[in-house]
Amino acid sequence: MLQDNASFTFLHRIEEVELNIEDGRWQSALALALTLPDICGGIAFPEIVKRYRDGRAVLDRNQRPTRDVGNQYIRWFDTYAAPFFKVSAQDISPYICGERCWQLRCEYLHQDKGFANTEDNTSIRFHLGVNCGTSVCQLDRIGSDNSLTDIRIDIEQFCRRMCQAARAYYEVEHTEKDFNLYNTPVLDFIKASQDEQSNATIAIMCSNSAYGNGLKLALQRLSKNILVFETPEAARKNLARKSICFGLLRKL
Repeated sequence: MLQDNASFTFLHRIEEVELNIEDGRWQSALALALTLPDICGGIAFPEIVKRYRDGRAVLDRNQRPTRDVGNQYIRWFDTYAAPFFKVSAQDISPYICGERCWQLRCEYLHQDKGFANTEDNTSIRFHLGVNCGTSVCQLDRIGSDNSLTDIRIDIEQFCRRMCQAARAYYEVEHTEKDFNLYNTPVLDFIKASQDEQSNATIAIMCSNSAYGNGLKLALQRLSKNILVFETPEAARKNLARKSICFGLLRKL
């Protein structure tokens, strides 16, 4: 994708995972692949939000329900990705479930554990590998009470299967769901500074109004018409009445 394109799309993210696989960039491939259910879970299950014990939704600082990212992630994986993670089509269950994939995602992206697997209180341990041949996963239970499970994952197979699951979900849902809200804007600032100011309308969607207005100031050289919205509903309502030459939407 050219750097001056409007944005990195959901499909671009899948393609970049696949390019990293071809180049043998296993860390980058795995990191990006593990974020795909984050996006898909938010699109598929927006009604899954954090709640207090009395059932009330937890609100963010803009008084909107807060995403329950973990449960969205797990639900999407178990609903849409699980069939792609069976070693054999005849298998009843996938070799990794949504809850375990969420655990892998959190440990790999955030905890920086290095998978030393030395913690005494760890009941599920991941072992990442490459060039594992036909064995994409192996479950070993250690101990007489089966209290310790080692999950061995081939990174290439895991990433390819996640890409297949995400692309299949996109092909079915992209006409009904708004994947554009998860695009990442990409601007060539040198090129933009050399171009004359455009008459096109640029729409910025950002839940933080101060941050959105900051983006508006940064982009004012590009266009005379820059609009800032805090919600998708406000953007749709306003933009429906305008003739848009170029739309730039970002969920932050």
